[in-house]
Amino acid sequence: MNKMILVVMLSIVSANTLAEFSCDESVDKLQLVYINGMFTDSSNFLFNGRALDKLQNRMLSGHIPKYAPVVGYRNRDESTVEQLTQVFLQKLEVAGKYSWKDLFWRFIHGDGVGAFEDEPFFLLWAEVVSEYYQLGDDVDYRAMTSRLSGQLSQCARTVLVTHSQGNFYGDGLFSEKVTGYLLGEYWPLAQYPMLGQMAVATPSYRVGGWDGDNHSELLGNVTNNTDLVMLGVRATVGALPPTYSASFNFDDWSGHGFYDSYLAQPGQSEAIAHRITEIALNMTPWPMHDQTAVSSSALDSFGYSEISQILDVEFTSGSIYRYYAVPKSVVDGLHLAESKGRYFYYNIRTDFEYERLN
Repeated sequence: MNKMILVVMLSIVSANTLAEFSCDESVDKLQLVYINGMFTDSSNFLFNGRALDKLQNRMLSGHIPKYAPVVGYRNRDESTVEQLTQVFLQKLEVAGKYSWKDLFWRFIHGDGVGAFEDEPFFLLWAEVVSEYYQLGDDVDYRAMTSRLSGQLSQCARTVLVTHSQGNFYGDGLFSEKVTGYLLGEYWPLAQYPMLGQMAVATPSYRVGGWDGDNHSELLGNVTNNTDLVMLGVRATVGALPPTYSASFNFDDWSGHGFYDSYLAQPGQSEAIAHRITEIALNMTPWPMHDQTAVSSSALDSFGYSEISQILDVEFTSGSIYRYYAVPKSVVDGLHLAESKGRYFYYNIRTDFEYERLN
């Protein structure tokens, strides 16, 4: 009997621990994650990551505080392209006719790769990409998805900044996490969207992967109309249209380089920074009710996001409620009030829209 009681008590404690998992002030900070495209060696990968970090310091930190330096998820080799292409060629029933490198340059030159009947190339390509990432056979992708889970557990607003082929990784990561990730094994990312994607020079036909169409407010895309690599992709397998009218870049005739044709260009860098800011502001913070513990007969603790103007309150009963559009001045008053319960009752309880979280 005693053993049974102990088991029940441990189950209750475990359930309460899950339900009470809470984030700190990191919910109002921004973490950028860089994923590179093809033909990016280790030195260029590091250079691009530092350049993105400088852009965040210069153009983003004044709007949303920085959580930590830019994190890089490196796409280390071309195995993904090779495998995607092999599946693509099998679907076209011409497997073995072209190597993946031959096919890549045919894309660039605008040459076709075979006949098709029932569906446009871009839909066929998108189908292949989706199938490939659902298989999870890519070593780099498996490493990225594990690291991203750890990143999300730190509670910051996280934006994937993906370039060229890296967009395929970003698309897969975004859809996988937004449909399946749980913070503290309890709070679903689908309910508290704290992940976004900023696509740069994307060869995809939609940003964010198979679930991207449901989260347009968390996604962005900047692609030069002078990007010759993307022009070749659009001319063959199809991709999203360009979004930025750019001048010819004498430092990068391809118009495709992550730094030379995007981050180093005033207009493009401003467009990227502006959209990242919008994405971060559109996010909904994780539960944060444990930020400030209080001594009260009614309230156990509370937490606040100044960016989202959201107040989370945990009552002594264990119930957690979220209040929307709460001004910082009201929360400041709660901090200063001698009687937290009385202040809450007269200034918050029925003055703001709310919902129960647990």
